[in-house]
Amino acid sequence: MKQLALLSFLFFSLSFFPQETEDYMDLLSDTIWLNASRKKIQNKDSAVYFAILSKENPESQKVISKTYFVSGQIQKVVNYSSLKPKTIDGKYQLYAENGQLLYDADYKNGKRHGQLLTFWKNGTPKRIDNYQDGEFINGTCFDIDGKEIEYFPYLIEPKYKYGEEALMRYLRKNTFYPPELSHIVGGKVVVSFFVDIDGNIVDVKQLKTSLIDAFDEEALRVVRNIPKGSFIPGKRDGEHVRFRMRMPINFKPSFLKQNNK
Repeated sequence: MKQLALLSFLFFSLSFFPQETEDYMDLLSDTIWLNASRKKIQNKDSAVYFAILSKENPESQKVISKTYFVSGQIQKVVNYSSLKPKTIDGKYQLYAENGQLLYDADYKNGKRHGQLLTFWKNGTPKRIDNYQDGEFINGTCFDIDGKEIEYFPYLIEPKYKYGEEALMRYLRKNTFYPPELSHIVGGKVVVSFFVDIDGNIVDVKQLKTSLIDAFDEEALRVVRNIPKGSFIPGKRDGEHVRFRMRMPINFKPSFLKQNNK
């Protein structure tokens, strides 16, 4: 089987927080019951959360999304200037089940604009970051007792342990162009996955098809076979979290090596 040499390799993360990923965001209705993954369900007895979406007024495009724990305690409040396209505008807030505010950020036209505040569970400020039109300006971090500490970024993306060049080499070596498709000009597949808190790739899915099954299957195969623990886990506000990533893989016959595997 001929080996694929990638013309280019693009690798970048899509943090799932604070972006909305729920499948109910096009709905304006009464109570929406949600499971732990915030997917809409019909059986309220299995719900972990419920949400209510409402317009600021009938003529306005502005929408307020409020998510609650099943206990009735508010869990999240997000303001949108519109849902199509989905644009956060105003406050985005997250709460613990005891009512403690954990995250409070200002947005303008879909970008952070103003302050991003996070809090320890005891209510002590954890960070105060300032943004303008989506650009980080400055920030301060604090320990649980309120003492200022060395600053660390709110989001730290996962990284391949051995560097991006090594990851590119791995893909070049292990991604193959199906020989039965040598007459095809090429294709591009976008694969999504999560890097978990142990640095493993999980939940690999096809985000964008090449419209050719063999390309799609090969892209999924090579990503799934990346060895466990190959990534340094990402962090959000100093804590390891799952990060959603996406990886475009280009199949280009003009860049095939001539040797067979």
